[in-house]
Amino acid sequence: MVFSCALKNIKGVVQDIVHYVMHTTDLAAAMMDLGSVIQPDFTIVDMIKPMEGYGPHSGTAADVGCIVAGKDMVAIDATACRIVGLSLEDVPYFDAALEKGLGVFDEKLIEIRGNSIKEVAKKLFLPYLDGFDAFPEYTFHVDRGCSSCQGLAAFTMSKLKSLNEYTKNAGMHIAIGKVRGIPENIKEGNELLLFGDCTKSLKKRLEKEGRTALYCEGCPPAEPFPAWMMIQRMTAEEIVLSEGEALRSRMEEEDKLFGQWVAEQQKS
Repeated sequence: MVFSCALKNIKGVVQDIVHYVMHTTDLAAAMMDLGSVIQPDFTIVDMIKPMEGYGPHSGTAADVGCIVAGKDMVAIDATACRIVGLSLEDVPYFDAALEKGLGVFDEKLIEIRGNSIKEVAKKLFLPYLDGFDAFPEYTFHVDRGCSSCQGLAAFTMSKLKSLNEYTKNAGMHIAIGKVRGIPENIKEGNELLLFGDCTKSLKKRLEKEGRTALYCEGCPPAEPFPAWMMIQRMTAEEIVLSEGEALRSRMEEEDKLFGQWVAEQQKS
């Protein structure tokens, strides 16, 4: 959803099954449905050190030093976007809010008391705005894939880059969500990664046809297994059995490398 603030925070009130359905249908529209029946009297947003970068899996804290508060969740979210330099056009739910008649995001209609946006503005590092188009060397097959799996898949691509494994694995295909079929020209086996529990039915269909693929289970899968499976062309179980206790030190070392890589991306 690009960012989490007042409107998306309300999603935490629903039951787990409703939460899942929201993620696998139209999350923006579902959030507005929820916002139309749950209207907080007052919302306070902590923007003192908001997350930027490759969140929510491995984001970093940014120093903005600001608190935003108000009665209109839409106006709050729009103001937060403007503070961090995020175009409202890149956030899918403002149009959905307009259709539902929830709040205002026109800057001329928002009364700001205290410091102005200009006084507190700080552009954040937001690398995910291009979606999967940022990874043209890979092919993504997505059908009703939830935002959690899609976000983790994008993070996995970034993780591969930080480990100098992105180019080595170029050409792989990744299936996310309720994908029913894979084009015939895709090499089977280790060239296809089935991402998350929703692809289990596709795994079964492939097996009936005598075909195989790497299957990374989980809702969403546990990080960093998608990256490891692509690098080693092994199942998660095989990786755990082969490395044992060394996995913890491997994760710590990769986290350091990723942190260094992120710092370089922020400079460039």
